[in-house]
This record gives sequence, C-alpha cells and structure tokens, in this order.
Amino acid sequence: DWNHGQYIGIRHLIDCGCKRIYILSGTVRHDGALAAQKDTGTDAELIFIQEIEEFYQKIETEMFDGLYSFQDCIAVEAVHRLRKRGFQIPGDVAVVGYYNTPWSEHPETPLTSVCINEHSMIRRVFDMFTGKLAKAQLFELPGLMIRDSTKDFKKK
Repeated sequence: DWNHGQYIGIRHLIDCGCKRIYILSGTVRHDGALAAQKDTGTDAELIFIQEIEEFYQKIETEMFDGLYSFQDCIAVEAVHRLRKRGFQIPGDVAVVGYYNTPWSEHPETPLTSVCINEHSMIRRVFDMFTGKLAKAQLFELPGLMIRDSTKDFKKK
C-alpha cells in the first residue's frame, strides 16, 4: 500500500523534527504524505518531486532537512551526494527510503526504509497454495525499519 508506506515514512520524518522535506514520489499520489502532515498538525513543508534528475539537482543545491525516496537505491545515492556537500548523515538530514532492500543496509549509513513485508506475503501465498490457508485476496500493510539515517537527526 503506497499510501500507508508514504504516510509512515513522512510521519517519521516529521516526528524526527524535519521542517522542509523533499519527497521523490514519482507518479505516486501524495495522499499519504499529506495525511501525515495533517495528522501531526505541523507546518512542515513538503516538496514533491516526480523526476529523479530534478530530485538530484535540488539536493545538490538547495537546503532541506528531510528526504524521502520511493526507492532505497536512490536514497543511498542521495546520501552520497549530500555527504559531498558536507552534510552529516545521520545528523544534518534525515533520510527515508522505500522497499527495505539490501541497499538499505549499506554499511556507510544504514537507511531507514519502508518495508513491504514481502516475506510475510510470500509465506501467506505459499500457505494458500498448499491449502494451509483459505484462498483470499491478501493485504499487508508496510512497516518502517528505523536505522541510522534518521536516528540522530538534529531537531531544530
């Protein structure tokens, strides 16, 4: 559920104290991010970006304190580019990725990432296939794996 995943990722950044958040959302709707902003009652500024190259250009030239990407590999590249600018991660910018892929366990900065719970989904599909579970439509809400990229963010 992209909506819920975006909600928990953005909500986490806002709860960490981020006030200006760049969101690489691609073509995904913004409902989750806007709901997180509304639910927190904060005036955090959410800047939505659809194109990857525009996203990289903005993070290399502009000021912000939160970053959300719909893919872990793009978030890891963003961390690399931010460090070239002199930013400390964790510390100066909080970063959240999506999918909880092996990229999220990058040794230089373990990445906080939205986890789609694929192991649970696979187990449930297998159990339906083998008859241990009745056939049905599956629905699994994503969770959030909190790692170093958001742990030590300096609240301003």
